[in-house]
Amino acid sequence: MGRPSRRSRRWSASSLRPRRLRDAAALWEAIAEARGVAGRDAVWAHPDLLPTAADLDDPAGYARRSADADAESAEVDAALEALLSQGEAESPDGDDPAPPRA
Repeated sequence: MGRPSRRSRRWSASSLRPRRLRDAAALWEAIAEARGVAGRDAVWAHPDLLPTAADLDDPAGYARRSADADAESAEVDAALEALLSQGEAESPDGDDPAPPRA
């Protein structure tokens, strides 16, 4: 498994107690197992994805909740894509799909 950078280890060591360090390591590993190394690293790309202190108590729960959120987001994306493609089919030039009344 990938390891946290020296900077994050230093931050963790200064702000977490030994038990919480073990919890953080377990969370780090659970995220990597669920998402792969690139997915684990992507978690840090947006504040909405960041694990919370409560997630340290339930690393498997965090991985499950984030997978559920990913699936829900994919469903929303698919529904939006269907709506947009339906609108394009009705109006290929982007104009109002309703014909003008005479």
